[in-house]
Amino acid sequence: MILTVAEGIDEKIKEIHEKFVNLAKNEAVDLQFGLYQILDDDQNIMMITQRAN
Repeated sequence: MILTVAEGIDEKIKEIHEKFVNLAKNEAVDLQFGLYQILDDDQNIMMITQRAN
Protein backbone atom coordinates (compact mmCIF):
# COMPACT_ATOMS: atom_id res chain seq x y z
CA MET A 1 0.00 0.00 0.00
CA ILE A 2 2.84 2.41 0.81
CA LEU A 3 4.34 1.72 -2.61
CA THR A 4 1.02 2.54 -4.30
CA VAL A 5 0.80 5.86 -2.41
CA ALA A 6 4.43 6.67 -3.28
CA GLU A 7 3.78 5.91 -6.95
CA GLY A 8 0.69 8.13 -6.89
CA ILE A 9 2.67 10.97 -5.34
CA ASP A 10 5.45 10.50 -7.89
CA GLU A 11 2.93 10.64 -10.73
CA LYS A 12 1.42 13.88 -9.35
CA ILE A 13 4.88 15.43 -9.04
CA LYS A 14 5.57 14.54 -12.68
CA GLU A 15 2.25 16.08 -13.77
CA ILE A 16 2.96 19.30 -11.85
CA HIS A 17 6.49 19.46 -13.27
CA GLU A 18 5.14 19.02 -16.79
CA LYS A 19 2.63 21.83 -16.23
CA PHE A 20 5.39 24.17 -15.03
CA VAL A 21 7.60 23.27 -18.01
CA ASN A 22 4.74 23.95 -20.42
CA LEU A 23 3.95 27.22 -18.68
CA ALA A 24 7.58 28.32 -18.91
CA LYS A 25 7.68 27.43 -22.61
CA ASN A 26 4.49 29.40 -23.25
CA GLU A 27 5.85 32.40 -21.35
CA ALA A 28 9.08 32.26 -23.37
CA VAL A 29 7.11 32.16 -26.63
CA ASP A 30 4.95 35.10 -25.50
CA LEU A 31 8.03 37.08 -24.49
CA GLN A 32 9.77 36.33 -27.78
CA PHE A 33 6.67 37.37 -29.74
CA GLY A 34 6.48 40.60 -27.72
CA LEU A 35 10.13 41.37 -28.43
CA TYR A 36 9.61 40.80 -32.14
CA GLN A 37 6.66 43.20 -32.06
CA ILE A 38 8.78 45.84 -30.35
CA LEU A 39 11.55 45.41 -32.93
CA ASP A 40 9.02 45.61 -35.75
CA ASP A 41 7.53 48.79 -34.28
CA ASP A 42 11.03 50.29 -33.98
CA GLN A 43 11.76 49.48 -37.62
CA ASN A 44 8.48 51.04 -38.71
CA ILE A 45 9.24 54.19 -36.72
CA MET A 46 12.71 54.42 -38.25
CA MET A 47 11.31 54.03 -41.77
CA ILE A 48 8.70 56.73 -41.14
CA THR A 49 11.40 59.04 -39.73
CA GLN A 50 13.66 58.44 -42.73
CA ARG A 51 10.83 59.19 -45.15
CA ALA A 52 10.02 62.40 -43.29
CA ASN A 53 13.59 63.60 -43.65
